[in-house]
Amino acid sequence: MLPPVGWADVATKSDLGAVERVVSLKIEAEVHRLESKIQEAMRHQLWATVGVMLVAVLASLWLGR
Repeated sequence: MLPPVGWADVATKSDLGAVERVVSLKIEAEVHRLESKIQEAMRHQLWATVGVMLVAVLASLWLGR
């Protein structure tokens, strides 16, 4: 049974296919954006860790004299 609407209000397989393509493109773009943000955050974290390690090594060398 269909609701009391006209046939113009019923979605076809091609309508659903078009919606699927649009949604897939949006999801793909969002995944790419999130991957970029994660890579940037990881790069920042790496340099922060290297900086802290360098300071710790230099401090231990300086204090060990």
